[in-house]
Amino acid sequence: MQAHSNLCRLAAAGDDVEYELSCIHEYLDEALRQKDPQAEGLAHVTQLYCYYNYDMTDSISYYLPEALKSMKKNKTWDYYY
Repeated sequence: MQAHSNLCRLAAAGDDVEYELSCIHEYLDEALRQKDPQAEGLAHVTQLYCYYNYDMTDSISYYLPEALKSMKKNKTWDYYY
């Protein structure tokens, strides 16, 4: 999980939204596969930050309910705040 997290951080330093989202989706997929609620929460919030940083408000609106549902299920509200 740490390697995926590091990859997402490195991708965020670049200026390639597609690559950054690809890294985030791989991180989220792995978090779900390993049933790691903390990593899942971090992946969701990182995805939302990415959309915010690239002014992709439609994507924020689309993915926010899924992220909030995940945070509620896993009690990871600290990522919300």
